[in-house]
Amino acid sequence: MAQRLNQRLSGDTGVIEYSTMVYGTADLHSGEIKLVQAGHPPPLVIRGNGHMEFLGQGGLPIGLIADANYSGFQTVLNPGDKILLYSDRFTKGETQSGEMLEEEGLMGLVYTCDVNASGQAF
Repeated sequence: MAQRLNQRLSGDTGVIEYSTMVYGTADLHSGEIKLVQAGHPPPLVIRGNGHMEFLGQGGLPIGLIADANYSGFQTVLNPGDKILLYSDRFTKGETQSGEMLEEEGLMGLVYTCDVNASGQAF
C-alpha cells in the first residue's frame, strides 16, 4: 500500500508535497497487528503489565523519493495491551519548561495516565 501510494504521488510532477502515515491491519482474534511506517512517528505499545516500547523504524514519507521501499513489522497485542498512534506535532510540542516533549516525554505522560482506562478517558 505504501509503495503504491508513493509511486502515485511521486509520479505526479505537478505535486511537490509529501505526507507521513502509518498503515496497519489487526487480527482481532489473535491480536496480531501488522504495520508499515512512512515517515510517521513510531507507535507506542503499552503492555498490560506497564512495560512500554516504541515500534518500527520510521521509513521515508510518501511522495518524497520515487524509488523508496517500505517494509512492515508486526507485534501481538494481548488482552490489556494498547497501541498509541500520535502525530509528530504532539512530540514536537513544547513542555511547560519550553523544551520539546519528544518520545521520552510522551512515555512520561503515559506513565501518569490510568493504564486501565480506554479511549478518551485514557
